[in-house]
Amino acid sequence: MHVWLYDEYPYPSGIAGGEVILEHPEAKHYTLARTSYRAIGGERLSLELPWARILYAKAAPVTADGTPQWNQAMSIRSFIGNYQADQIFQKAGLTAYNQKRFFTYRTIQKLDWQVPPGEWEVLIVQEKELDDFKYYGTFVDPCNKEAMATFIRLTHDKYVAYLGEYLGTTIKGMFTDEIGLLGDIPWSPQLPAYFKERCGYDLLEHLDALINPNTNEGVKIRYDYYQSVHLLLRESYHQQVHDWCERYGLQYVSEVPSVRHTTQLFSHIPAGDSAHEKLGRSLDWILNAQADNFRSNAKMISSLARQLNRDRNLIECFHSVGWSMTLQDARWMIDRMAAQGTNMFNFHAFFYTIDGLVQHDAPPSQFLQNPYWKHYRKLSDYVGRISYVMSSGEAVISAAVLEPVTSLWTRLGNPFNGFSYSGELAEEKAQLEHLKHWWMSICNRMTKDGRDFDHLDPELLAQAEVECGKIKLGKACYSLLVLPPMTNLENNAWEKLKQFAEQGGVVISMGLLPYESIEDQAADRSGIEHAFGVPGSWEAKFWSPRRDDPLSWFKGDGAAYHLPFYAEDAPEQVMEMFSAQLNKLEPLLVRLLPVCGEWGLLMQARRISADKVLVFISNQEESLRDVQLQVNPRLWGGGEDYPFVFRELSLDDGDVVDLMYRDSFENVCRIDLQMEPYSARLIEITRSELLDALPVDDKGEVDHYKLNMDASALWELRPLSSNAVRFDTFRMTMSSKERTNKAFTEGTLVQAKTFIDQCADLSEAAALPVTLRQTFGTPMKLCMNYPLLAHYETEFIVEELLENSELLMDLGAISGKAAIRVNGHLLNVGDFQPNFLYDHRNISHEINDYLQAGVNLLEVEVEIRQDGDGLVDALYITGPFQVLFDDKQRPVLGPASISMQPVRGGPCKGFPYYAGDLSFKRTFELSTLPQESSFELIFSGWDSHFHDCAEIRVNGQSLGVRTWLPYRWTGNTEWLRVGTNTVEIIVTNTLSGLLEGKYFDYDEHVSKPVKR
Repeated sequence: MHVWLYDEYPYPSGIAGGEVILEHPEAKHYTLARTSYRAIGGERLSLELPWARILYAKAAPVTADGTPQWNQAMSIRSFIGNYQADQIFQKAGLTAYNQKRFFTYRTIQKLDWQVPPGEWEVLIVQEKELDDFKYYGTFVDPCNKEAMATFIRLTHDKYVAYLGEYLGTTIKGMFTDEIGLLGDIPWSPQLPAYFKERCGYDLLEHLDALINPNTNEGVKIRYDYYQSVHLLLRESYHQQVHDWCERYGLQYVSEVPSVRHTTQLFSHIPAGDSAHEKLGRSLDWILNAQADNFRSNAKMISSLARQLNRDRNLIECFHSVGWSMTLQDARWMIDRMAAQGTNMFNFHAFFYTIDGLVQHDAPPSQFLQNPYWKHYRKLSDYVGRISYVMSSGEAVISAAVLEPVTSLWTRLGNPFNGFSYSGELAEEKAQLEHLKHWWMSICNRMTKDGRDFDHLDPELLAQAEVECGKIKLGKACYSLLVLPPMTNLENNAWEKLKQFAEQGGVVISMGLLPYESIEDQAADRSGIEHAFGVPGSWEAKFWSPRRDDPLSWFKGDGAAYHLPFYAEDAPEQVMEMFSAQLNKLEPLLVRLLPVCGEWGLLMQARRISADKVLVFISNQEESLRDVQLQVNPRLWGGGEDYPFVFRELSLDDGDVVDLMYRDSFENVCRIDLQMEPYSARLIEITRSELLDALPVDDKGEVDHYKLNMDASALWELRPLSSNAVRFDTFRMTMSSKERTNKAFTEGTLVQAKTFIDQCADLSEAAALPVTLRQTFGTPMKLCMNYPLLAHYETEFIVEELLENSELLMDLGAISGKAAIRVNGHLLNVGDFQPNFLYDHRNISHEINDYLQAGVNLLEVEVEIRQDGDGLVDALYITGPFQVLFDDKQRPVLGPASISMQPVRGGPCKGFPYYAGDLSFKRTFELSTLPQESSFELIFSGWDSHFHDCAEIRVNGQSLGVRTWLPYRWTGNTEWLRVGTNTVEIIVTNTLSGLLEGKYFDYDEHVSKPVKR
């Protein structure tokens, strides 16, 4: 067994369960708070400011056109002081003679300034401790090198003490999670000193540049700022953890937000966090949702791994998809990531328990709680095969798209938040959005064209080797470089780009070439003009108001091309010209027709050896697609043409099927393929000199007997385990523990969750049991008047007396001292026994003797002593019954009679909450046995939204389990009988109905209540 360590719980990494900030209180996380105001001369300006350290406080005169002159700004720091903002009256005194006191409270910073004549722009920037954050209420500063060393000592070194003998052998690596800088503008108290040492000037004197672009050298200051954040974070955290891992022979895996791609320079396994969608999202939706985020874009992660010469790249996937996630959902997401180059997958998650509130921790659990766990080997084997494939050979990628990261920085795009705008100017925000839009459009167009590519950070381009018109970087080798619109580019990257173009490398620039200077050495405008053959004012057009100018390419002396257009242009015509130019300059060696994007397809080709290529194709959408795979003999590097052999390698079961071979025709070899909805195919293409030795596909398809069944007909439905009814909504009455006659609410409906959350839902509709408390010299505080009694009740109907019925719950379903009653009968909590329904912490109590025909009452009374008490999770009744609902939406428990229903996705009538196996049976007649040795079971009327696991049994013989599309089965004819035959479909569903009371509606792509 191989073990990988998750550095600490909970996340983000870096705080060691809170212990780091106990040892380093100075290393708490700080953010920038900024206050800006346009002041008019003569007014008395009074501004309340947060209680936080002041870094910058200046006022700049504003010109007649409304532009602040920050180079003429005056300091207003001396007009800011501390101030007690609140008054307090207290009915208490220190002597018997005085029982009333006056205090002040809530210290703030306050500006009190008499504004000089004219108009002024006021800017105050403060360093403010993080107000609140998940788990701890605060967080740690990952740029504090000493604190991060303490984190390693408190966390990583503990693993050495307990598991040292296994490090580097059984234990393979260490995973770090989501550590980065928070806030709309990332900040660390360590940054000013680091910035000054690196850049040679005082950042604190130029903080206005982070807000207003019209400052002197504002673009350069912004670049220096973000590059300093990038380097400081990487050195303080990532390099230290990397070095520790190296010391113990471990691989460092970092799933983290990045300032730029090379934040993960020290990762042995670059990682991201993607794949959190249910089946049915279009490829367009997926690509746009992930395009500009370093963490969630799997293609960015695999690109970096290739460029850093890493064998593996990892994606954490599946969290928060919800309890309706199926194995079909999982495989669909795996296919997408694999087509983008992912070859290592970190599934979230396998829970030890889903007791109580734990089940809401970014579900689902894919462990033994889930009904489909018994079939999970199918997915595991599939992922093992696809990971092996995507780790074999090298991707056939010759193109890279240069990331406009520094251009986004200088338009105040925060890389920790998907380059969201952090400034205050609408015009600048619009420019940022244009740059992001065109970057995403270019990348998505290449994906849809089936032109595989890598993302490339200019910092890595600067380190690349350029030789014979190729950019060589780790495992990657590029003959084509695409530049999206960009306003600037680092000088070292430009020098490599220029060298590449001079050697004959193809460079395609779109829309806007770099024109801003972000380093001490000015941008090489004349060199850019010469390289791309453009006029000297090339930037003017992109930012100008759109006109209907014809699009035309500029070309430099080599193979460098530039297509000018307006930022506001519609992308269709621009992208058509872009694709045409790519196909002209560098035709695709492996392609699909129609092209991938037209039909929701993704593809990656991998060269395994000199004579073998694998092509992986994924249909990401629900339509059946007939496509043609075309292979250009240039894939083999030219020379003599040889025959091709096509074989399909099954990722489902490892089988190999000979498809065909043919000589190349008109310099292109073609094979027709059919792509089932949401399916994937792996095609092996082999070139061989030995034509006679090649397998010839002359046997055709296996001739199965076609056995037709109608899935939409009525089948005999039977559950293979106990049914359940879920109670998650109760009428709640609150009363005082001491004054039981004082009720605050009378039968108000609440959901099962913590008491304080129930109160939040009731706050607008009911009086709440609150009290006011005060410590001497402090304000009154409003709080819940604990202890309280919460009485929960709900009704259900029993049509006739039931057998083997039990009340079931999680051990953690009730927090606080409780009494449970069924129709007034008290259930002794100590008499509940372990009873696995979906978790090993389920407990149950027989209630047969307490039920009655007609209306039944389930009551729970809980003593509430803290916010987290109450009826926090659903209760269940299990047994052999069916569940319907009356006109009041009360569950009606009826006898377990035979039910006749079609096979379909979603909840079955009578079993809305059921989780487990459902058996659908029906018979058919055969007068004679077929002549064929095998038969294929073909279903008409199969629900297109059925995505659960299904096993087919014919006369008791299993034809196997299908965990995803296509739902097809074959069997041996000897299993059939003359006369009556039985077909059974065993459907294994999810925990969605049981744990959420919901099902997933694929048409509307939303979860809906099962009550209907």
